[in-house]
Amino acid sequence: PEKVLVRPAILQMPLGDFINNITSKYSSAATETSALEDNICLYMEYLNIGNYDFLVPLMKDTALGLHSYMQFAQDLFPYEVVRNLWFGDGFTVGKLHFDAYENFLSMVKGRKEFTLFSPKYSENLYEGHIREARFRYNESARTLSRTELLESTSMVNSPVDIDKPDFSRYPKFKQVAERAMTCVVNEGDVIYVPSFWWHEVKSQPSLESPRVNLALIYCRSIIGFSPFT
Repeated sequence: PEKVLVRPAILQMPLGDFINNITSKYSSAATETSALEDNICLYMEYLNIGNYDFLVPLMKDTALGLHSYMQFAQDLFPYEVVRNLWFGDGFTVGKLHFDAYENFLSMVKGRKEFTLFSPKYSENLYEGHIREARFRYNESARTLSRTELLESTSMVNSPVDIDKPDFSRYPKFKQVAERAMTCVVNEGDVIYVPSFWWHEVKSQPSLESPRVNLALIYCRSIIGFSPFT
């Protein structure tokens, strides 16, 4: 295929090992057995807080836990709510895409920079099917490779690289490149991303130890299906 969307490799490990691998990046005591290579980012996403009792108290520490302030969201969107935990080392980028559900993101540790485009620019962002592939991680060699081409396609990602746009390949993007909205979400902030709005998200770790990136996302469907089930 001319254009392929490569999904991250999937690793399974105990939560304690995951946390150790993230925090040891900044530790002088990091060892080969306690840390992955520096050029590999770890990210845990779509972890449904409702499925893990020990995570439920985290809601009380965030703006999303203040129900009096979020009641308007529950009244506005009539379908099921999912609360997800996103946790990583703060060096990840969620490339330009849209979601078919309403999102409220609450930043707990670190920060995220959002670049947003209105859905009315979907044609300029070349919405369409993109063939998917997946990275594979070789645990013994500690290397990543692009070896697995999937049969599936993505319908929610843009092929445009907004940092280094190729206007010869995607000339329509030039018409809207300057119409992007940017927003930095710091610790304690909440951002509302409406359904079908295009957004690219760049994460950064917290400045103080432990240097991680932790966010809660409150998702509510608008079209009658339950996200992430």
